[in-house]
Amino acid sequence: MAGLVALSLLVLAPASGARYASAVPAVEPAIAFVDQGHVWTVSPDGSGRTRLTSGKVSDRVPVWSPDHATVAFVRQGAHFKTSSIYTVPAAGGAARLLYKDRLAAARYIWVTGLAYSPDGAKLAFADLYNVRGSSTARTRLVILDIRSGRTSVMLTKKGGFSHSGVTAWRLAWSPDGASILISEATEMDEGSGTWLYTIGSRATKAIPVPAASTADWAADGRSLLLSVETLGGTTIEQTKLDGTVIRTLATGGGGWDDDDPPGVYTAHYSPDGAQVVYVTTDARGAYHVWVMGADGTGKHWVTAGAEPGW
Repeated sequence: MAGLVALSLLVLAPASGARYASAVPAVEPAIAFVDQGHVWTVSPDGSGRTRLTSGKVSDRVPVWSPDHATVAFVRQGAHFKTSSIYTVPAAGGAARLLYKDRLAAARYIWVTGLAYSPDGAKLAFADLYNVRGSSTARTRLVILDIRSGRTSVMLTKKGGFSHSGVTAWRLAWSPDGASILISEATEMDEGSGTWLYTIGSRATKAIPVPAASTADWAADGRSLLLSVETLGGTTIEQTKLDGTVIRTLATGGGGWDDDDPPGVYTAHYSPDGAQVVYVTTDARGAYHVWVMGADGTGKHWVTAGAEPGW
């Protein structure tokens, strides 16, 4: 029920290219997340909850720049005709338009995933749109050069990799900059899988873990953090690139029934890889941000919200 967090929040909500050093911040950074249609930040211990965006808009999909100076996010336009990418300073201030995603032939367009390149010079985004006269949505992977504003469409799929229905792609750029993980969540509110997209060759390869709906890289690029969503339940797994499970960090239900355990979703590593932020939700539609150690220990509640990024 709650697996397609980014897309569900979109439907339910009210309507200069500085180059960054790829380094772990010296001070433990805040977590960016979405609540009540706006982007917020909060410390991992739950203190210092701060709203970064405001207005009668729908803001979502927050991602940090590599130096944690700014947060990029998606702002949905009226009647879903545009889906714009903005940045806002972590210390607060006015949001700045980075890119307006608009397709003349599209009846609607939604950006469902964002990911910075390790050097902060580029931003990958995934969008979902429907062309007039077609009943099938299309999904794209696009790379935006922040300095020039130029975009390159890297991949287009009718529907998605494995479904023809509404499909949201979430993204994670590899630490070496050579590839991007594309995770697919479907209209059935479950994951259909994660694929490795190699930028140079434009080749895709499935990560052999069925129903992995979000993915993140370990800092060394040698293992993955996967949020797996099936009709039977949800798990957060650390795996090798070949899909071999190293450990299971958290398990949950699907959140469909009142007596179903809360589901666990949308896991991401902290910059130093020592902690993991994730979301729980239940049949009542309550989303909460949690943090645990990278080994699955020390789970603690942080704040109400969804779509956390670290």
